[in-house]
Amino acid sequence: MMKLAITCTLLIFCQCAHAASLLYSENFDDQDIDQPSVGSIQVVRSIGPMITCTEGIDYTVSAQGRNGSNGSFLSLQTEANLDAESWIWWPYSETWPANQMYVSFWLRYPHFVSTDAHENLKLFYPHWDGTSSYVAYDLSSDDSMYHSEKSNDEYVSTGNWLTVPNQTDGNWHHYEFFLDFEMGISRFIYDDSIIWDKNWGPGTWTVPVPMYYLTFCMIDAEEPGNFTRQIDDIEVWDGMPDVGDVPISDNDAPTAPANLRIIQP
Repeated sequence: MMKLAITCTLLIFCQCAHAASLLYSENFDDQDIDQPSVGSIQVVRSIGPMITCTEGIDYTVSAQGRNGSNGSFLSLQTEANLDAESWIWWPYSETWPANQMYVSFWLRYPHFVSTDAHENLKLFYPHWDGTSSYVAYDLSSDDSMYHSEKSNDEYVSTGNWLTVPNQTDGNWHHYEFFLDFEMGISRFIYDDSIIWDKNWGPGTWTVPVPMYYLTFCMIDAEEPGNFTRQIDDIEVWDGMPDVGDVPISDNDAPTAPANLRIIQP
């Protein structure tokens, strides 16, 4: 299946050249969750205390994925729990191998009923320096997202309401996140559109990075809602991958824009 980072998106990051390594990828085609070489992947939920989820009850990895693939991660509703909030947690708990991070995944909401003016459903919420440093991207509504960043318990930026259209329309959407901890660069790409692009400068974040954990979706500090979430084609790199490093399946062969030029850093 996928393993694709859109070519034109990669060009956005070319000034941050780094020989990136793929740390983790998961397309769920074997209907299983593979484990990384560092830390472990867990499925949990966390309204109240964090609870380990049960496959077949709280989630499944056998739901048809993007482009009709053989598997994907899907949180499940039950009659007693309409808030199908199961999410993927990667406790890393070691020094990050480089001073950059690139995360890509595809996400859709097969079922979504708005229950709150600010839904506060976390999409990407990595923490380092224990829990004192993070970036947070929270779905607020179908077309908006709340974003904040923290470094050693001090806000780098807060109160940011981002326009991110059609997130809950039931279709697959591509989410990409890039952090350069050393240079203080923070970027978010949604369906090939730059949503957030800041250069806070060196010294903003701790380097080397004592990474605590990564999340693929999440929820916290929020009352129960009424939704399901489906995620597919996760990739985690320790920098921006080169165009030639990203495998492309027959199902995902991209069509480059006519005016696209490859610019070498």
